Amino acid sequence: MLTITVEKDEVGPYVGLLVDRAADLSAPIAEVGRDLIQEGREVLASGGSGVGWAPTSPWTLALDDVLGRSRQGQLNQSGTLAQTLGDVFEASPYEGTFGTTNPVASYQQEGTNVTFFLLQYERSKGVKRTWGGRGIPPRKFLFWHDEKLPEYDEIFMEHLTGGN
Repeated sequence: MLTITVEKDEVGPYVGLLVDRAADLSAPIAEVGRDLIQEGREVLASGGSGVGWAPTSPWTLALDDVLGRSRQGQLNQSGTLAQTLGDVFEASPYEGTFGTTNPVASYQQEGTNVTFFLLQYERSKGVKRTWGGRGIPPRKFLFWHDEKLPEYDEIFMEHLTGGN
């Protein structure tokens, strides 16, 4: 039999350092938050490519034609949602809150069930048309990726071990 005895005096300084570093995880939490925000911007820029967004509805396509809008959708076309991602960014020792104050972000992220109508006037004829839609399907752009857990684990471990 072979045994090794580790005494408190030998590991005590390292345990103390580990406890001190674990007392404030705001740096790795902020790093993960920056990654989530960047990925959200990339998802919006790609129009949801690769994340399973529902296709644009025929109603929206028809409305885009009437209004002369790009097929990218208003939020993606103007970039306002991507620009505001990160305006909510708080990393405290044990939690982080990241996102946007853009009021339409939740419609994009969670979708809507509400049927809505829009009145549109054709400029050339002055004719009033009523367009109706059935709500917006969820199109998530800011979310946690389980497949990125090893990367996030590495960020936290690097913080706890001091990069050693």
